[in-house]
Amino acid sequence: MKRWIVALVVVCLLAGGVYLYYVMSDQELEQVTYVEAGIEELYAGNFTEAIALFETAISEQQEVDEAWRGIGLARFRLQDFAGASEALQAALDAEAEETPIIYNLLGISAMKRRDYSEAIRLFEQGILVDDGTETYATVVQEMRFNLIVCYERLLDWEMARVKAQEYIALYPDDEAARKAAEFLETR
Repeated sequence: MKRWIVALVVVCLLAGGVYLYYVMSDQELEQVTYVEAGIEELYAGNFTEAIALFETAISEQQEVDEAWRGIGLARFRLQDFAGASEALQAALDAEAEETPIIYNLLGISAMKRRDYSEAIRLFEQGILVDDGTETYATVVQEMRFNLIVCYERLLDWEMARVKAQEYIALYPDDEAARKAAEFLETR
């Protein structure tokens, strides 16, 4: 079935259609946008194919913000951190919803490029856009921990200590953070 869907997607892409079609059951067809097809490819781990579908969505002016976000996620998974940053910023520029997830990916991408000052700015922005619900709790915790790491990499021991103390106050059960805080007290 999956091969059939992929073959039909390729045929529709070659035909230059705006929408892709695939069989949902024997009786009905469901219309799928390039963005939806790109998301399917993302979930399947086919990142290059996903990027191609998202790029088609952009050229067709379909859900441009979501298409850029999808390209950013795919490039991040391919460890193209500069490309991920460009695409995620393009998503924000296209008025994608600002979420902690986008800022976390941007921050991690900056860390991978060793731009720790930019990573700090992005993590702090991501924490600010958190809505306080459980939806982003794990992502916000990760960003708070990454702030400690960034300050350590910049050899700003005082700020690293401050961020570690803030982190421990919020997440007292995190043993790795406790060890990091103990280490920072010796600096």
